[in-house]
Amino acid sequence: MLRQAVAAQGSLGFWRDIRNKEDTGEDFILFYYAPQVFARLGEADFALKSLSRSYEMRSFFVTFIKVDPALDSLHSDPRFVNLVRRMGLAQ
Repeated sequence: MLRQAVAAQGSLGFWRDIRNKEDTGEDFILFYYAPQVFARLGEADFALKSLSRSYEMRSFFVTFIKVDPALDSLHSDPRFVNLVRRMGLAQ
């Protein structure tokens, strides 16, 4: 399925297929990398949903959300602020 998505739409097709897997509840190894890419693409809803899922799955990498430059565009979003607070990372 990923190969078809890449063949049809390139790298964006790959990430859209990843998003669809997340939306359907299929487990995927890129719990943290998908939010980075989608934050950079301006898809804040999906990025924040994936970050929440990463937190729930206890992904080690989610502890870097306050300092990861890929996620800078999310810092002003109340959902991001709430996630940071839930994680105990708020100042």
